[in-house]
Amino acid sequence: MAAAAIEEAARDKARLDETERGAAREAEELRRKAKALSDSANAVDTRVKMLRELADAYDGYQNAVRQILRVSRQSPSREGAGVCGVVADLVRVPEQYETAVEMALGGALQNVVTEDEHAAKRLIEYLRQGRYGRATFLPLTTVRGRTLNAQERGALNVPGCLGVASELVSFDKHYQEVVDSLLGRTVLAETMDAGLEVMRRCRQSFRTVTLLGDILNPGGSMTGGSIQGKTANLLSRSREIEDGEARLARLREDISRLGAQSRKAVESQSARSKELAAVAERIRKAEIEAAREHARMHAAQSALDSLSKQEANIAKRAEQARDTMLDVDEQLSHADNPDDVDGVDQVALQRETLALTDARAQARREVEDAQEQLATIRVTLAAVEREADSHRRDLSRLTRERQECGASAARSARAIEDARELAEREETAKAARETDRAASSSALKKLTEDLAELDAVHNKSRAVLDALAARESDLRAQSMQTLDRAHRAQLQRARLEEERKSRQDRIWNAYELTYAGALEYRRADFTLEGAYQVMEECRQEIRGMGAVNARAVEEYSILKEKVDALRVQHDDLVRAQDDLQEIIRGLLIKMQRRFTEQFALLNGYFSETFAALFGGGQASLMLQDEANALTCGIDVMVQPPGKRAQLLSLLSGGERALTAIAMLFAMLKLKPTPFCILDEIDSALDEANVSNYANAMAKYARDTQFVVLTHRKGTMERCQALFGVTMAEKGVSRMMSVRLEDAV
Repeated sequence: MAAAAIEEAARDKARLDETERGAAREAEELRRKAKALSDSANAVDTRVKMLRELADAYDGYQNAVRQILRVSRQSPSREGAGVCGVVADLVRVPEQYETAVEMALGGALQNVVTEDEHAAKRLIEYLRQGRYGRATFLPLTTVRGRTLNAQERGALNVPGCLGVASELVSFDKHYQEVVDSLLGRTVLAETMDAGLEVMRRCRQSFRTVTLLGDILNPGGSMTGGSIQGKTANLLSRSREIEDGEARLARLREDISRLGAQSRKAVESQSARSKELAAVAERIRKAEIEAAREHARMHAAQSALDSLSKQEANIAKRAEQARDTMLDVDEQLSHADNPDDVDGVDQVALQRETLALTDARAQARREVEDAQEQLATIRVTLAAVEREADSHRRDLSRLTRERQECGASAARSARAIEDARELAEREETAKAARETDRAASSSALKKLTEDLAELDAVHNKSRAVLDALAARESDLRAQSMQTLDRAHRAQLQRARLEEERKSRQDRIWNAYELTYAGALEYRRADFTLEGAYQVMEECRQEIRGMGAVNARAVEEYSILKEKVDALRVQHDDLVRAQDDLQEIIRGLLIKMQRRFTEQFALLNGYFSETFAALFGGGQASLMLQDEANALTCGIDVMVQPPGKRAQLLSLLSGGERALTAIAMLFAMLKLKPTPFCILDEIDSALDEANVSNYANAMAKYARDTQFVVLTHRKGTMERCQALFGVTMAEKGVSRMMSVRLEDAV
């Protein structure tokens, strides 16, 4: 019973230890996840707040667009009436298409969508009066979209073409015309190669944009390169805010779930502590039971020793009985010996014999009793020894399990101590929060007192505000003047920027130098007067040179474009030539392989038809150059019956004609034709060979219809129908026909 109890307690203890370790790992994992989720939530919250601040401040928009959005938010029923929003806010673009759509829209991202043209007119007047700048408006009542027609959509069946941009973005159907006007004739492609193929098929009739932002414009111009990312946030800001809010909600749900799991873990820790106490009690009871088993084992050991002593005494007594029996037997043997009984009283001898016999029987009985008692003692001793061994094993196992339970109890105690420390830290944090709450209450009280003081200050400040109002009107007038000057300065700056850009373009067009490249030729000792002098000298040199082609640079540019176009065409033609030559080489290889296979079959059929027509012999076809089977000549070797092998040219006319007929039938056997016309090919044959030829032709007539021009009777006999022309009267021809099957 004690062993079973200790075993059960040990199993419970092991289970609790494993549960304790799992709980510790789970608690640590929950703390780590909670910290990571908290950090992620803080980062996402910060990012969302920053994006909302940028969106509320209309960061990234032009000043005019920013002013319109502000007035539409502040005065939706007056100046800002009729504003639907900017294109960047009205269109939702999948993340993978953002770069392409952003490059396609460009400045149109900041176009303002209005309900009608009257709202657009009112806002334009508002911008003009406030000198806020210029903006582009898209009235819903006047804007009309343009999309691809059915023929142009056929060009979209190209691998890598994603589709029309207006169909890949999402928006309110109320703005369908606006989106179609901006993206209805814009196609998105995965790569530049796919875009070029689309433009080639559509003949540059619409715009194609790659996922990297490269633009292929109608007419053939291309725009591409690196992206600086100036307005990327305008298109993706709303999506990032929505994604951030959704992710923040998910993170908060995860944090709440982890909090619930952490509370469950604490409750489970308390339950395991109670279970651990119960297991400790069970271990104590098991130890008491083990002590009892130990005492019983000592008692069994004492009984074992006593039985061992009894066994020794009984064995000693049995040995003595055996000795007595031997003495009695010896005496009886002497009594039975007649040689030894002379002179002895027979009566006394008989009495002694009877006494010895009784003594021997008694000794035998004692020996048997001793043996039975010894056997009983041995059985009892074996049982006691087995019980003692069982007690020893139980004691050893209990001792080992006691040690293991002690170690497990120590680990559980450490885990309980860690949990207790964690609980103490939580209590400390709770106390700190209570302290902070008390401090906040005192701070609130202090703020209430400060608010009363601020009310008094507010009353004093009201008088100051009245004075500042007058000052504000003066400053506003000064601000308007400053804005006017700033506007003029902005216009001046724009004009200078345009002039600088024009000069840079002129430097590039004239000398193919950028501004940075032109700086390398800048001289520190440059003076305007010296430049004028050098220019005058150059003019004189030019005059001395004679007539100058003032359009040389332009002509060079035009010629260079033509050369580049011709070079591209030349490269295309060279590639096409290489492709065609490769195709021709492949076709020649296939043709030669096919010709060689068919030539081998034809050679076999020719040998068969030759032997059939000649009644024996051999014939074969041989290529003069097997490496060039398509261009080499063919030798015809024949051996009529009874003659030696020789070339076809060395045969007689009839043999050559019959050999040609054999070749014809071999070709028909290789590839039968539905119709065949033979013009007197039997004219050189004798009657016997004509019969062979006619029989062979009749056999092939099952697959091919023959029309034969002949004057030979043997050939006519094998025909199914005869057609002839006769002249019964001079100058009058008449055709006659006979169907031999019907005639026969």
